[in-house]
Amino acid sequence: MDAARTQPPEVCDRLRSKGAGVVYGEPIRWENGYYPNAVFWCLHTADAVGPDDQYVHPHVCVAGRRCFCAARGKGA
Repeated sequence: MDAARTQPPEVCDRLRSKGAGVVYGEPIRWENGYYPNAVFWCLHTADAVGPDDQYVHPHVCVAGRRCFCAARGKGA
């Protein structure tokens, strides 16, 4: 099986959350989007919408979004 297909997408480094199933201080994972009581916000805007005026969520804050910021230290 292709490893690229089994890996979930990387989530924007600026996405933050508070809620069950999300460990404070840990990077947000794509899977965190399945927690219905989690609240997400963008560090850039300090709001539930990103700098592109679209809502923030682990399933949409991924590579390809105009304001996406890769995790620090990625590839180093």
